[in-house]
Amino acid sequence: STFSLSYFGKSARYSSGGLNRTAGFARLDLSARFHFHRDWTFNARIENLLGRDYQEIRGYRTQGFSGYAGFEFRTL
Repeated sequence: STFSLSYFGKSARYSSGGLNRTAGFARLDLSARFHFHRDWTFNARIENLLGRDYQEIRGYRTQGFSGYAGFEFRTL
């Protein structure tokens, strides 16, 4: 089993024309992998664990948090 906690942030910035300012933000993500059979692994991750509102691109807001899960089958 593997767990990962990651922090991602950007400072406030202006558009290429220098007219529009996008606020800075920080995001906390959590991911996990569980190898439960010789060929199978379960993967899960949550992005923006704290559910904060932010914009990577001015005018395009993100969801509170996003969750993803899936299985991986790999033969040796």
